[in-house]
Amino acid sequence: MRAFGRSRVDGAVIDLPFKLVIVAIVMSVSTAALYSGLDAYYRSGAEASARAAADRIATMATSVSAMGVGSSRTLELDLSGNALYSIERMDVGCGPSGLGTECNTIRYRLAGHTTWVYVRDASDHDLEMRGADEPVSLGPGQVSLLLTKVAQASGAGSFVEIRAV
Repeated sequence: MRAFGRSRVDGAVIDLPFKLVIVAIVMSVSTAALYSGLDAYYRSGAEASARAAADRIATMATSVSAMGVGSSRTLELDLSGNALYSIERMDVGCGPSGLGTECNTIRYRLAGHTTWVYVRDASDHDLEMRGADEPVSLGPGQVSLLLTKVAQASGAGSFVEIRAV
């Protein structure tokens, strides 16, 4: 005669490792899907932050452009990104010569990526943004910009000069 409940103990000894293996497999598959979802979430958050900063720059540049020559405004930006993605660099406009096709654009690149994302193309708005000494290149973190409306040296039109302060 067997002891009371002995067959249940034998079954549990065999069942427990099998159940643990099944749980480990389910967890490993779930973790990959969860990480992929979190990666997409954090990346879209960093991209939304970069686009919001670019829109603020473009809006302020448009506002300064509508003012008189010599008018200026200061803009505070946070380009820090989030836990997984940061904004490696944001370029605004072109250099002081005004040469090239980049004078109407704002573009950024996330850290660890090689592609540039063009956020703003204001070519149809006749808005020209130039750096004071060179094209404006902003790094990650807190950034202050001074936007000033400047008359062209030739007297034909004006542009918005942007300086990091």
